[in-house]
This record gives sequence, structure tokens and C-alpha cells, in this order.
Amino acid sequence: MVDITDYFIKTGLIQLDKGDLNINNLDVKDIIIQGQSVIQANEGTEKVNIIGSKFENVERQITGNGSIIEGYMNNNNGKIIVSSTTFKNCKLDTSTGLGGAIYLKIQLGEIELSEVTMNQCSAKNGGAIYSSLIEGSSMIIKDSSSFSECKSIAGNGGAMYIDIDLTSQSKFELIDTTCQSCQSKDSTPPSSSTSPFGFGGAIFITAQGQYDPLKNGKALK
Repeated sequence: MVDITDYFIKTGLIQLDKGDLNINNLDVKDIIIQGQSVIQANEGTEKVNIIGSKFENVERQITGNGSIIEGYMNNNNGKIIVSSTTFKNCKLDTSTGLGGAIYLKIQLGEIELSEVTMNQCSAKNGGAIYSSLIEGSSMIIKDSSSFSECKSIAGNGGAMYIDIDLTSQSKFELIDTTCQSCQSKDSTPPSSSTSPFGFGGAIFITAQGQYDPLKNGKALK
């Protein structure tokens, strides 16, 4: 096990520009980051596999998305897999940040989260996860994954914010996954009737393109 605790750092720990990355039993705790996420996977990434790891009390300050994972994928065979991993109190600057623990912008790739625990994570949009799925990408969350006490502050999606492209038949799927006590909090004064914030206590989904039940019937499950 690799144990990283009690640090104030200016940038993240890992940046992958191409190829594969395998992480096993990484324990990151009590750190504040000013720069990039703990793990940043850029567009040349082919495969990321994170297993049996724990991220606790991690804060990304100033601006940016995803305190733990910030992933950009533009690869037809690309895949990000996170399994048996815990994210607790992972957060961003809530005035701008997307995805308290994980931010993903995926084109032609696949995301798979299994046995993942998200607790007390927060951001503006997507308290735990913000994911943009385009060009036929897919995301599945399964195998007793759970989200609890995650918050979107002055945004949408207490646990998850999913932006999906229906024109390319991208897919988002939840199997055996629970959300409990997650909130989307609206900081706008109650007198305002035009606020677009505070929607999706657990999940907020926005779609690009027109939904066609013949083509997109299995896009959301």
C-alpha cells in the first residue's frame, strides 16, 4: 500500500498523457491541492484501472474539476475502471467546481465503477461525480456502489451530474447502486423564481439532442 497523508501540494500526484495506468491500494488522506487533480488522465489515455484504494479529506482549491480524478478520453478503445474504492469528503471550490471526487469528459470511451463508495463529497455541479458522455460513450455504476451525504452547492446533482449525448447513442446505466441523504442545495434567495439551481438531490441528467425511443431506448437504465 502507498500511503500519502497530511500534505499541502501545488499540483496532483499523477498525470497520464498516453498509455495505461494501474493503481492498486493507494491511500491518499488529508491533503489540499492547488493545481490539478490527484490523478489526471489526458486524451491520449488508453486505460486506467484503480483498485482497492481510499481517498479521504482531499480538497482542490482555487479552480478546477474533480479533486481525485480528472479524466479526458478520446479513444475508441479507452476505458476507465474504478473498483472497490472509497471517496470520503472529497471536495472542490463550490463556486465553480464540477465533480467533487471525479470529473470525466469521455468521447468514444467507457467508464465502469463497481463497489465504489462516495461519502460527503461536494462541488457546485455533481457533488461526487460529473460526467460528460459524447460520441457513443458509456458509463455504468454497479455492484453495491453507494453515494451518501454528497452535496451540490448552488448547482445541480447532489451525487451525480450526467451530461449525455443522445444523438450518438451514448449510454448511462445504474445497477445495484444506492443514493442516500444526498442534496442539491440552492443558495439563491427564496424570493427568486428564476433560479436554475437546486435540482436533482441524487442525480441530475441533461441530454444533448432529441430523445428517440427507437434509437435511445437503452440510453438510460
